[in-house]
Amino acid sequence: MKQLYILGVGKIKDALILKLENEYLKRLTQGQIEILETKAMDDDTLSEGSKVIEKIESAKLTKAHFFLMQEKGKLYDSREFSKLLSQKLESKGQLVFVIGGAAGHGENLIEYLNAKEMSPLSLSPMTFPHRLARLILIEQLYRAECIRSGHPYHK
Repeated sequence: MKQLYILGVGKIKDALILKLENEYLKRLTQGQIEILETKAMDDDTLSEGSKVIEKIESAKLTKAHFFLMQEKGKLYDSREFSKLLSQKLESKGQLVFVIGGAAGHGENLIEYLNAKEMSPLSLSPMTFPHRLARLILIEQLYRAECIRSGHPYHK
């Protein structure tokens, strides 16, 4: 079964952002997005990275394709991103988008994902708080679905 996961450091508590996320999540028709969260560790990227690795292994996602969300990752426009998602879903079946905490990703997590199939991905050269990055990512995943299906949302 094809599945998308967003694995983020830190729990989002902002009701407005959660409401917007849920609006996009409800609109998705071709597969669901499961959101997994780990505890933020006050800029301790090594501990956060270990928690993310534990979550990946406990959720049995080790064979997925991973997108490591980074400001220095590869930039795609929405159409290119839609095409990339389609290709990776066809070949792997599971995609995991990893969003780090306030201090970024720990070296242990980067090394772990480098040993797997991983693509550094950027939403923008700008830096966003993780709660906004997650919302923007969810909107772009919905937009990618609209592009694939020819829905007029993406013009």
